[in-house]
Amino acid sequence: MFYEILKEICKKKKTSPSAVCLALGMSKSNVTAWKAGRSPTIDTVIAIANHLGVSPARFIYHKATR
Repeated sequence: MFYEILKEICKKKKTSPSAVCLALGMSKSNVTAWKAGRSPTIDTVIAIANHLGVSPARFIYHKATR
């Protein structure tokens, strides 16, 4: 679920999940783990949200913010 939300937000921001990871100094292997259904830590969610200029809540309350 996290990956699908991230992918949608990245598309709107004209970037990719892999590019976001690299910009934040994270391994692109995180993207593979998220695709497989793993969830990131809250610190990672906050860092990604800040990088993309969105609220971390977008990753939690995604359906309500559409």
